[in-house]
Amino acid sequence: MKPYRIKIYTRSANLELYEYAKGLFSIPNIPVVRLTDTTSDSYLYQILNDKNCDIAINIDEDAFIVDTKRMLNLVDYMLENDYVNCGMPDGGALVIRGCNPIVTNPFFNIINLVAIRKQMKSIKDIKNFKYSDVKQQLIEQYPAELLKSIYDFDCSDFEPYYPFFFYTAYHFRTLYLPSKTHTDGVSTILCDPQGEAICYHSWWSRGFGKDPFHTKRILALKDEAYAITQKVQPTFGTSLRARMLVDKQVRFIVKWIIRIKKIIVGLLTFDEAYTSVLKKKIGLAK
Repeated sequence: MKPYRIKIYTRSANLELYEYAKGLFSIPNIPVVRLTDTTSDSYLYQILNDKNCDIAINIDEDAFIVDTKRMLNLVDYMLENDYVNCGMPDGGALVIRGCNPIVTNPFFNIINLVAIRKQMKSIKDIKNFKYSDVKQQLIEQYPAELLKSIYDFDCSDFEPYYPFFFYTAYHFRTLYLPSKTHTDGVSTILCDPQGEAICYHSWWSRGFGKDPFHTKRILALKDEAYAITQKVQPTFGTSLRARMLVDKQVRFIVKWIIRIKKIIVGLLTFDEAYTSVLKKKIGLAK
């Protein structure tokens, strides 16, 4: 890993949850970047555009790392075996995700940015990539032994980030990581190729602090991860609590600004924008 510059990125909407996650994945000499107010695909392009990074480790703020050593060993494994992306298939692995298994769900990825930059001329190459043109080839190449649950190879636009992962799956090697369902019945335990746990992903982060069931479950999963790693959990003093409150209000205001811009250019009606924000505010959106 020495010749490569590694950074850890987290798409974050909740400062409290981010601080909990960061306490588990922070590693000396590896910069950590919090990305806010991004869409579910734009942050991937922000990462790709960071020319001060060669290898990106993308970790959601509700994905709690339980073994940083195995995580870094996975970087070595990918480089040694010419993999450019790794992660959990978005279908065929667990009941909770029954979409396209060619895509790796971005709650955790390791991405070789150098390799992707060498292949593409511009980000338009990814955004304009047509999965339909190569679908059959990708299906034939996919490791069928990984398909243990529901999946849909025809699903091509379930999430905005799908084109990014279709592009990387076609042009490079993808390492599909094994996973299993946590005993809480919802969370996912993501493992390395040897079947050893790397992180616990809770899902439903939008319900944190809003929905009692998911808040309690996520906090319990976080506590379990800290117990496994034997790390000290962060404490939130008055200053940080104040920052969290401000951060929450700023995130809400920025969301409205983005939606107002969409209203102006005709991408959303006012009612659609208001409903979208209101659902997220009261914890109804998934």
